[in-house]
Order: sequence, then structure tokens, then C-alpha cells
Amino acid sequence: MQSPNGFQLIPIAKLQSNPNQPRQVWDTGDDDEGKTKLERLADSIKAEGILQPLVVTPRNGHYVIICGERRYRASKLAKLTELPCTVRQNIDDTAMLELAITENLQREDLTPIDEAKAIQALIEKCTYTQSAVGKRLGLSVAAVNMKLQLLKLSPDIQKDIRTGALTETQGREIAHAVNKVEPAKRTQVMQAIKERIDKAKKEKGKLSTKDVKTVARSTRDHVRTGASTVKGTPKPKVKVFPPTPKEKAHAKKFIDALEEAKKLFAPVAQGLPTKESRVRLGHVLMLVKPDVADLAKLLSGFLTSTLEFINEAKRETLANRVQ
Repeated sequence: MQSPNGFQLIPIAKLQSNPNQPRQVWDTGDDDEGKTKLERLADSIKAEGILQPLVVTPRNGHYVIICGERRYRASKLAKLTELPCTVRQNIDDTAMLELAITENLQREDLTPIDEAKAIQALIEKCTYTQSAVGKRLGLSVAAVNMKLQLLKLSPDIQKDIRTGALTETQGREIAHAVNKVEPAKRTQVMQAIKERIDKAKKEKGKLSTKDVKTVARSTRDHVRTGASTVKGTPKPKVKVFPPTPKEKAHAKKFIDALEEAKKLFAPVAQGLPTKESRVRLGHVLMLVKPDVADLAKLLSGFLTSTLEFINEAKRETLANRVQ
């Protein structure tokens, strides 16, 4: 029946939900009286009626809802028998999907996961680019991409974001950490992150974004190193092995060679190494090829004794001059 305001009153039994409806969560958030948002809307519709008509399109003797799914569901709770609708003719499936997605994306109460799925649907089914989606929604390409990253998270983490147990920003931190891991380990990393976050919530209560970021990154790094369980950030362990007989012989050879080079230093009166001694010392190092750690230790001792030798020579020279 056509209304004088330009819309039709259509029996609620003739209305059908859009099979491509991007919104998945409808009834969340109990208020002080224990009522959900959908129940609150149903109470409002009982008192005031439908203030904004639904947008529908005819399909096989029924009307598929393009915009107004939430009002439709609340009206069923309110026991209404017919609803005001604006009928759009000649709307193909792609256009219907685009209108439904756009209408949902303009609502503030859409969950981050449903928003990401709506964006994904625009890209995959309506052939939008990320840039085109961004322009339509007033978002940068980077912001669009970050929202899409949420869809790479495991179903249980997505569920936490949907229900508000995790914020969108916290979800992004988890996604960022997981993306740094090779694909084969991502499921394991996400499972470990989920377990650690749940444990931290039981111990600490509500977690900040910084807390989630710390848990996500430390868990990622721990799993990436090949540990089988995650109990915290591991401390590096260094195992020291005793030197082998071959290594001991090598060290003795090096020390003997340095002692030989030490004898070639310049006369005590000058206290400086001659060209011959410098060349000889270089040959010793090239011949022996010591380990870096050994070299640092042995050269330290060698140079200390050499400097003492030179200083003693300088003192003797000065004493001779005074005499």
C-alpha cells in the first residue's frame, strides 16, 4: 500500500534479510536494566513507531532489505505486522550489496571485525580498490589496510574484538606482531598470544594497549625462536665449554710467538717499536690467526707488559742523563 509520504507499508512477513548483510552482531551491550540495544530499539519502536523507512528491493515475490535490517529485527521483537519501506526497483546484487555495506559502514555501532568484512566485501565483490574505499569512508589507504589486517587474526581473537574484550587498536597490535612471523608459525603464535592475554586478564584485570603489545611481541619472539611453550620472555643462556688440547696448543703457540716479537722492540733509550718489530708482530698474527676473544685477551697482556718495559727504559735513560 502506497503512503502519501512516498513509501509503502509492507507486511513484515514479506520482508527478507539480505543474505550478503555484512553485520554479524546485532544484540549486544546490556544496559542498567539488563536490556540489549536491540530490545531498547524495540521499546522505542513500540512507543514512537518507525521514524525512518527501510529501503528494500523486490525479489521473487518478497522484498529484500537493503538498509534497515536492525529496525526490521527490532520490529519483530515489537510484534509489528507491517513496516514503512522505500522500494528501489532494478537493483542488481552488486548494487544491493554496495548500498547495504555503505549504510552499515556509516553506523557508529558496527564492530571493527564487521567493518573490516564490509570493506573486504567492497573490494572483492564490488571491485573497489583500497583507495576508493578510503575516499568513500574518509579513511587513508593505510587505515583501510590496517582494518583489513584484523581479518587475518584467528577466529577466537576476532570474537574477542567483536564482543569488545579486545579493542580494535589492540587487535592491530596483535596483527602487527603476527605479520612478522613466517606464515607456517602464525597459527601457533596467535594461539600462544591468546592464551597469554587471557592469563594476564585473570591476573591483572583489564589490559591496556601497551600491555597487549608487550604480550604479543614477547610471545611472537619466544615462539619464533623455536620454544615449545611460552612462559615469559626467555633469558639467553650461554654454555661455556673447556678448551680442547688442540686449542690449548694453539694458545701456547700464540703466546710464545708474541714473546718472541716482544724481544724485537726498539732500544730502550727510544722506547718505540722499530719497523722490523712491527712487521714481525704482523707476521706472527697472520701466521697464528688467533680467535678474536683470545686475541683481545693476549694482546692486552702483551701490550701491558711492553708498556711497562718501555716506561722502565725511559726512567733509566732519564736517570743516566741526570748523572
